[in-house]
Amino acid sequence: MDAPGQKGLFENSNIQTKGLVYLRSMTYGATAYFIMGSNLPYDEVKTLLSTPSIVDNAKEKLSKSAIILISNSSIDQNAALSTSFEALNAFIERPYTEGSYGYPIYCAGCYLDDNRFFHFNTNF
Repeated sequence: MDAPGQKGLFENSNIQTKGLVYLRSMTYGATAYFIMGSNLPYDEVKTLLSTPSIVDNAKEKLSKSAIILISNSSIDQNAALSTSFEALNAFIERPYTEGSYGYPIYCAGCYLDDNRFFHFNTNF
């Protein structure tokens, strides 16, 4: 959102704007956390997962590993739990749910009166 003008967001300029916050930007994306247990050395697993596209021999090697995958790529806030290499591979190849722009992962707000960034403070 662009910063509000001199009068803010209101038609009546007599409204007190001190302390009001507006949403300046929001970023969407996909998140995934996974744990992998493998008989392969760490460096080999890291190399196999770092390739832009998992090739057939990597798929064969990693399919024998134990995997726990927790992922979210949709707006509904429900995470998916999977335990297969195929699910991990599918997430790497296509991290977003079809027709969805992803999960909100970052939000920035600004104070209406001076456009300073809002920082949430839990010390009330």
